[in-house]
Amino acid sequence: MQHAMFGQRLWDFSLPAGIIGLSLIGIAIAAVLAAMWPARRAARTNMLAAIASE
Repeated sequence: MQHAMFGQRLWDFSLPAGIIGLSLIGIAIAAVLAAMWPARRAARTNMLAAIASE
């Protein structure tokens, strides 16, 4: 709204590349950390016991 009120077009905006890069790195780190917990839990599970309980 502020851009429209000052006579600027709404699609004229800038986002520094550094912010995009840091965001992507942060998302990648969060994804790896979120995937590690179930992977470690699955690695510790006894396969024969897991098959027998199903």
